[in-house]
Amino acid sequence: MNNNTNHDNNSSSLINPVVHEGELRILDIDLAQRLGFERPRDIRKLISRYTNELDRMGTRATVERVINGGKAKEFYLNRKQAIFITAKSETKEATEITIEIIERFEAYERGEINQFRIPQTLSEALRLAADQAETINVLKPKADALDLIATSDGMFSPTEAAKILQIRRKDLFAYLHLNGWTFRWHGNGKWTAYSDKVKSGDLFMKVTTFDGNDGVPKTVEDLKITPKGLAKLSKIFSKESV
Repeated sequence: MNNNTNHDNNSSSLINPVVHEGELRILDIDLAQRLGFERPRDIRKLISRYTNELDRMGTRATVERVINGGKAKEFYLNRKQAIFITAKSETKEATEITIEIIERFEAYERGEINQFRIPQTLSEALRLAADQAETINVLKPKADALDLIATSDGMFSPTEAAKILQIRRKDLFAYLHLNGWTFRWHGNGKWTAYSDKVKSGDLFMKVTTFDGNDGVPKTVEDLKITPKGLAKLSKIFSKESV
C-alpha cells in the first residue's frame, strides 16, 4: 500500500467534510488525496476489502456517477469509517491524519466552516451545491443531553479505539487505568470513567435502558471514548511507538 502514496504532494491540503444525506461525511477521493495516494481511486479497493467492518460503523453512503463515459461508485465515509480506512492505509501520516479528521469534523459540527475548496469541475460544483444545501439542517446545536446520547455516533467503544490506535485492547485499558482515566467497580467489574475525564470531554458513559427478562426496566452504562479523547490518545501512543 505504501508504494501507492506520495505524501509530499498533499501535505498542504486539509480534510474537508461535507453533508451527504443529512450526515457529515468525507468523500473517499478527498480522503485518498489527503493520504497521498498516487491513484486516489485505489482507496475504493481498500473500502471493498473492509466492507463488513465499515458496515458495522454505519451506512456506507454510495453515489453512482458517470465519469468520462463510464460508471463510477463513490463512497461517502462517516467519521468512524474515515478513521478506520486511514488506519488501514498504512501511510506514515496515518496518526496525524486521524487527529486531523477528528478535529475537522468537530470544527464543522461547531459551525466553524472557514475552509472552502473551490470546485475544479462542473460535477464538483454541482455536488458541492447539493451538499451545502443540507448543511443548515444538520449542523444545529444539540441542546438536549438525551438527544446528545441518542445521536452520539462520534463516540468510540474501547475495542474500536484500540483498533484505530493499532494497539491491543488490554493495553488501552491498562493505560486508561494507570493514568487516571478509568476505574473498575468492585461489584460488577465494569470500567467506569472518572468524573474529571467526563467533564473534560475525553470520556463518556453511555446510558442504555432496556426491559429485563423479568419485565423490570434495567439500566447499564458503557464506557465510550470521545473524538477529543481519541485525539489525545493518538498523540500519546504515537509518541510511545517512536
